[in-house]
Amino acid sequence: MGIFFDIIHFAASSIFWGFLMAAAMIGLFVFIVRGWWKDALFTVWTYIAGAVLAVLLFFQCTLLAGAIKIRVSCNEYEQILDNMVSQRFNPYEIIDEGRSSALFLEFAEQFPLVKNYVGAIFGSEDGINGSGYIYTYGYSAAETPKAMISYLKECIDPYILRRILWSLGFSLVLGIIAIKTMETSTNSRLKARTNDRIARRGTERISRDTKRISRRR
Repeated sequence: MGIFFDIIHFAASSIFWGFLMAAAMIGLFVFIVRGWWKDALFTVWTYIAGAVLAVLLFFQCTLLAGAIKIRVSCNEYEQILDNMVSQRFNPYEIIDEGRSSALFLEFAEQFPLVKNYVGAIFGSEDGINGSGYIYTYGYSAAETPKAMISYLKECIDPYILRRILWSLGFSLVLGIIAIKTMETSTNSRLKARTNDRIARRGTERISRDTKRISRRR
């Protein structure tokens, strides 16, 4: 949940794109149901299942939008890191863990969403390596930015895939529940006819009993 509020704070546009993606998936689901079951009637439970699905999809799609935003910005991130390295180190100098982690943390001050995602992906309170940062070792200064961003991509890609799979899983489970709770207009008409017949039979029996009683009198 923490990463969701971080997105609200640092990348509000992801909320907008998450809403659009969730709305599109809900619209597609309704379109498929209406196309497959033309006489389908939504019940109260159908709407409840749809509302739960909409909330879950909005949450997952917002996280997905934030991750995609980071993924498509990786080339920009690499250029920024490259500029930072070139100003401070000799290109052939080997950067140790401490200096590389300090370099990434300084970079993360400009892009805090990256740091928060890295921490969330590894599921610990503070993130990878203790505080949501990435470090390298054994790389020269010229190689360090590319190594860091390559590792960032390796972290983000599975995260994006998990968000997609969770969205599909929620859609499948709650979609089946929604379909099971629907009624068809044919079934509704049959129920109405059956209820009418039962009511008519009850009325006829009462009228017959009344006639019998009146004759006896």
